[in-house]
Amino acid sequence: GSPAPSVTWWKEGSIYDSSYEVTEYKTVVNKMNYPKLRREDLGSKFVCQASNTNRTPPVSREIHISLNLPPTGLQVLEKPTYVSEGKSRVVTCQAIGGYPPPEITWW
Repeated sequence: GSPAPSVTWWKEGSIYDSSYEVTEYKTVVNKMNYPKLRREDLGSKFVCQASNTNRTPPVSREIHISLNLPPTGLQVLEKPTYVSEGKSRVVTCQAIGGYPPPEITWW
């Protein structure tokens, strides 16, 4: 566009990265670097926005952070205090904090 746009990244409504460069092909690029993603970042929204004048609305695209997270804990629920031969008992194992929800295997 003319004038060349500024390209910025926003995180949850606040400016995150306003550095951009014009390449040799006259395109404007902002390469966002988000080091050390954390568990709390799951689902965070980032918006890349290009704007070149106050007379036209900015153009934007958003991304949502998706992470593979290991479980933070494991619980065995409904632990039987006794088991008799020939009888059935239900024992439930529950993973906590994993994303996507982990698959639980008994062996």
